[in-house]
Amino acid sequence: MSAERYHGPIKISVGVAYGSDTVLVTETRLDSAYREPAVLDNPRPRVIFIGFGNSSLDFQLWVYVKKIYGILAIKSSLHFIIDYNFRQHNITIAFPQRDLWLRNPEDLTGRSQLYPKLESDVPNIDKLPQKQLPAQQTLSLSSLLRRLCYFENFKDLYLRELIELGYRRRLQASEMLFREEDPEDAFYIVLSGSVEIFLENLNKHLATLSSGQFFGELSLMLGITRTASARALEETIMFALDHNGLEKLLHEHPELSESIAIEIAKHQEELSQRQQELQAMGLLSETESQKNPVDWVRSRLKEIFSL
Repeated sequence: MSAERYHGPIKISVGVAYGSDTVLVTETRLDSAYREPAVLDNPRPRVIFIGFGNSSLDFQLWVYVKKIYGILAIKSSLHFIIDYNFRQHNITIAFPQRDLWLRNPEDLTGRSQLYPKLESDVPNIDKLPQKQLPAQQTLSLSSLLRRLCYFENFKDLYLRELIELGYRRRLQASEMLFREEDPEDAFYIVLSGSVEIFLENLNKHLATLSSGQFFGELSLMLGITRTASARALEETIMFALDHNGLEKLLHEHPELSESIAIEIAKHQEELSQRQQELQAMGLLSETESQKNPVDWVRSRLKEIFSL
């Protein structure tokens, strides 16, 4: 999309309390951006950590929109969405804090004796009935990513970059995501809705994936065409990390490719199946398939991502 056709970045600034999980803050603000229909997927929204304030960790959300939209209305909508999402994840928006120093604190003690009934008139808040808040059911994207063995030991810094390099993919009911023999393009985590994995040529159902489940990671990492088709069963939102995103992460942090290679090599049965697929396509010689699994995956990652 050319620069003449979009406006931005629109910058939404919010400070959060010290001690907040910066990975969760990043994830929540990006999720808020993708929930606003006027925000463009490309250029992608970004979260910028702009500094340490007196009472807050200061972040900006950068988004781009089509020029035809009203900027003020979009900002208002994003403020509402961010506020809602922060409350859902118990993220505290920071507020100024001040320390009060009393020059003569003994004077305060003397004054309290003049009003002995005031203390008994104040209700004991601890004894008042408290409303029970529902348990948070939605797992954070960072928690879902750590369910994948390839990413479970990622430091928060890497995980934050991974989340920002990804994007949201929306599908309507019955919309195809990919078909058998399509080239690998991304791996996906279902955030809401559901996806059917099936063999289109045989009209055979393989699996139904719902919120929190993931698929396509090995095809992306090993450069293998799709062996099945995928379509949405209902309106569905997914997190996606494509080849360019993963390549950028691996180029910036080359050491991550080694840990990913080790984890992939642990799954001997699935790895053997993938090697057979590559051999069938003429992309892998028998000699190469007999390499040590870690060495083979290491060399494959280097080839696919130009490391």
